[in-house]
Amino acid sequence: MKPAGSAPNPVVAKKIATRSAPRRGAAGANIPAATCGIELWKRAGQVWAGAGNARRNECAVIKSRQTRSLRIEGEANMIIERREFLRLATTAIATAPLLSLPSVTTANRYSYKFLAFDAFPIFDPRPVFVLAEELFPGRGAELGNIWRTRQFEYQWLRSLTGRYVDFRQATDDALVYAAKQLRLDLTANMRERLTLAFGRLDAWPEVRSALGTLKEMGLRMAFLSNMTKEMLDSNITHAGLGGMFERVLSTDRNKVYKPDPRAYRIALDDFGLKREEILFVAFAGWDAAGARIFGYPTFWVNRLGLPGEELGATPDATGNDLDDLVRFVKTRV
Repeated sequence: MKPAGSAPNPVVAKKIATRSAPRRGAAGANIPAATCGIELWKRAGQVWAGAGNARRNECAVIKSRQTRSLRIEGEANMIIERREFLRLATTAIATAPLLSLPSVTTANRYSYKFLAFDAFPIFDPRPVFVLAEELFPGRGAELGNIWRTRQFEYQWLRSLTGRYVDFRQATDDALVYAAKQLRLDLTANMRERLTLAFGRLDAWPEVRSALGTLKEMGLRMAFLSNMTKEMLDSNITHAGLGGMFERVLSTDRNKVYKPDPRAYRIALDDFGLKREEILFVAFAGWDAAGARIFGYPTFWVNRLGLPGEELGATPDATGNDLDDLVRFVKTRV
């Protein structure tokens, strides 16, 4: 495991981020097909080939040793010592070039003890903006873009100015602003329906199976989100993900929003682990950068296919969905 703050493993990051022929994703965007794992198979073959060469070299030495006679029928008086042969053969395999797989083999089964997820690698927010289009035909996309931008801007500005309100209130305030900017008639009922929709989200299509695989691998999982705990709990229930997450952590606990370092520290203090033992899983590029600057190993679930942020920090690896996350974690053993 690389220490926190070090450069990401170029082999793994390149494998996860590199894709071949594009396919169509759930959102209609081009998402290339995964090609992860081919190089590991090639290198595994080199390992076994190396082990075979070492074993043959040991056998050549053994032939010269004549300690305890064991005549093998059909061979020309080959004298070997059975126990010595087994010892040397085992040594040959153990000392074969297994170290040709850097940053993969560690003392523990997996390098990470906990996976800390932002909400949106798990929950799909698109239905919120579908609802906006239903309520404001032909204007929903425009409303959604302004609303989403102001939603995060208001969170950051309130953190900086010390005028904190929770995620739901900031989301509601941003919606009111967006509607005013577009001169839309946002009724109280519409406002409530749109704001409450953020607490009734479904999971992305591959999430259940991917989380099940991670759980079977013995990994502990938690949320670390700007959403309130009540919103997270509501989404977990709505999406049918009960029992998957050991902790549900909201930055509301510290009255601050990511990417403030005090927000990322919540997981560190709650888990009682070192930074390098917690893999943060981000949805937004700025969140991936913020977590990496704080010192967490970071995986960016870049579902929207966006370029990385120019903030002087890059995630350890990037993928299109949680299936790519599973493949990445499997290399960190």
